[in-house]
Amino acid sequence: MKKIWLYLILAFIAVVWVGQASLIAVAKPDEPFSSPNWENNQKISQSSGITGAIVPSIAASNNGAKVIVVYQGIINDNINDHDVYYTTSTNYGDTWPTKARIHQSTGTASDSSFVDVTITPNSKGHAVWIEEFSNTPRLVYKYENYWGNNTTNLITISAPTIPTVMAEPRIVAKNNNRLDVVWAQGEPTTNINIYHAYSISSTGNSWLGISPIADTTNTSRLPDIAIDASGNYHVVWEEGPDPTTIRYVRGVPSGNSINWSASINISQRSIPGNVSTATQPKIIAVGNTIHVSYTNFIGAQQQYVHHLQCNSGCTNASNWSSTNNPVSGQVLGAKALDPFDVISTVAQVGRCTFVYFHGIQDDFNPGTTDNERLWGTNSCGNWASSARDQLTSNENRSVNPSLISANNWWLYLTYEKVSIDSTLREIYFFRNQPAIYLPLVSK
Repeated sequence: MKKIWLYLILAFIAVVWVGQASLIAVAKPDEPFSSPNWENNQKISQSSGITGAIVPSIAASNNGAKVIVVYQGIINDNINDHDVYYTTSTNYGDTWPTKARIHQSTGTASDSSFVDVTITPNSKGHAVWIEEFSNTPRLVYKYENYWGNNTTNLITISAPTIPTVMAEPRIVAKNNNRLDVVWAQGEPTTNINIYHAYSISSTGNSWLGISPIADTTNTSRLPDIAIDASGNYHVVWEEGPDPTTIRYVRGVPSGNSINWSASINISQRSIPGNVSTATQPKIIAVGNTIHVSYTNFIGAQQQYVHHLQCNSGCTNASNWSSTNNPVSGQVLGAKALDPFDVISTVAQVGRCTFVYFHGIQDDFNPGTTDNERLWGTNSCGNWASSARDQLTSNENRSVNPSLISANNWWLYLTYEKVSIDSTLREIYFFRNQPAIYLPLVSK
């Protein structure tokens, strides 16, 4: 009996030693799978109070547990009457129990559009959008604690005295007490520039430093912004016309202010000679590496998605690398005027950069009416050298994707699902099933 107990004790010690070794030397695969293991998608926009849901934007908390999607809700089938809505998950996108307005406006003279969202490290949401007041646009902000079916607690960021163009705000959070917004603003008869403002309030109750990032003679629109691991800012936008190009600036903090570099043309790196249109840029910062995706628009049925990367010295266009472009592979198309451009979105998990986009692939199902589907490629699959990851089918239209990664583990993607006759528009959501990394015991 004593020998049996001795053997059991020795076996237990061996198991504990192996377990400790496993914890000490855990190995992860060098690269994720060639494409994410996506779970079944689910509708997340609300089914009452609105007659359509369009143009989603997504944000996630640092650990990925909290996910917020914001979108424009169409009121009474009137495409000129929107309110801004949100839906929230607190269990990694598994369920979406919270669905409501962010703010309630009145009538078409107070239309709401271009809503965007971010989440600060304390897991609080922050939303910006363009709100019309008697048909005059203003850039506004609202803190998550005040979201709901009310008309109060709305903060105006920018309100020019002369009616002007205001569009396409994007918001980022540097920390719990610093928010930054970029947007397009200007006179349509002269020029439209990219503006920047910041708040050093945890609830965004005041905004400072409203000024253009770059004062250009051409029209600037569709900005996007990212903050790198060193705290520097990176902004891209479309500048044009004839043809439009993608411009980039780097912002270096100086106290609360930001010193912006001169803007440079980075789309020339993958479209030499600027012989065709570059549009719809998206940007992310992974550590201090910057990734940009955008669309090369040659014609409505001849579009490609490109990817550019910069590791350092990004204010010099020659330091932006263009590899295997167009990363989307074969030609894509989009429905004329709706949304007209192929739109991409970019994120990263591990060492893999993912670019997803909508588009029509004409040879996918010959003899039928083709619609936009969601596709993806990634750097670990050598971009267009591998098969496209197809997320949606041809039965409906899938447009306006928005992708984000969280905790170097999750990929969350939201998009607008449109019926073939365009009478029904809803917001849907995908998440990946993260790879299970097995422990490696080192001897």
